[in-house]
Amino acid sequence: MWFGNIGRLHFQKNQIFLLDIFKEICKINENSCLLIGGQGEEEEKLKAKAKELEIEDKVKFLGMVDNVSEVLQAMDAFVFPSLFEGLAVVLIEAQASGLQVFASSDVMPKSAKMSKYFEFIPLLNDEKEWAEIIVNSCKNCETARDNRKNDIAENGFDIKVEAKKLENILLEK
Repeated sequence: MWFGNIGRLHFQKNQIFLLDIFKEICKINENSCLLIGGQGEEEEKLKAKAKELEIEDKVKFLGMVDNVSEVLQAMDAFVFPSLFEGLAVVLIEAQASGLQVFASSDVMPKSAKMSKYFEFIPLLNDEKEWAEIIVNSCKNCETARDNRKNDIAENGFDIKVEAKKLENILLEK
């Protein structure tokens, strides 16, 4: 399975913990791979951690990602264990791409969840618990990606619907 994360390589995004989670995932499914897209001050620290955990051959650091939608298509699941966050647009993009998404609870706004394939996991859970939840959930989800356009649109991310709302507001003035 291909897991992934896209974001600034910064302590806030908690990719250090992501590597610990991925190490546990590899114990369950040794054929796993992790894609990490982004740049930031933690890049060398993350690469050193991957080496320390002896998973560097399974972790691909992609650098700055300009083609987010294409990179998301290479993944089976998106893992986002941030320490603190607003509404991360990449979570919406991941869901729109049909991915199973796992994000830290009590950190992300509940409005980030736009499909039944989104699971909040407490940061208090250790890396083994995260890995077990992720692998078990991925076993149970469909192999084909659903079209999640309606899920996303129902949550206010449809340009046609939002443009019409704006037009109505402007016409009222």
